[in-house]
Amino acid sequence: MIHAEVNALANAARSGVSTDRSWLVCTLAPCPNRARTMIAAGVKAVVVDAAKTKARLDERPELLRDYTLMRQLFDEAEVSYTEV
Repeated sequence: MIHAEVNALANAARSGVSTDRSWLVCTLAPCPNRARTMIAAGVKAVVVDAAKTKARLDERPELLRDYTLMRQLFDEAEVSYTEV
């Protein structure tokens, strides 16, 4: 089993579709490893569900460190991150 984000990027690669400068819409904020994968694939914008991300962080506060690292990685790579 793989994460949905990685599956989407792998399907694009298999189909010959470039992900350079692409957008990725996710239900939850990605973990740092998925963020690194998105950066490597050329994703330039990530949009996530704000309410679901907040609920996940509220129920699992230990994930706040990963969330902070993910935001830092996106900032450093100039990937736009939006919660809607």
